[in-house]
Amino acid sequence: MMFDADIAAKIFAAISALLFLITSVYKWRMPRYFDIGDKAKYDV
Repeated sequence: MMFDADIAAKIFAAISALLFLITSVYKWRMPRYFDIGDKAKYDV
């Protein structure tokens, strides 16, 4: 079954927006010291 490129682009954009929203919420809920301070403690 062939999908129209416009529909595929809209689906991909919606999935990307949803993932960005989820990561934004998790980042917002993170403690501040993950961004500021000794980054060596949180090196992956």
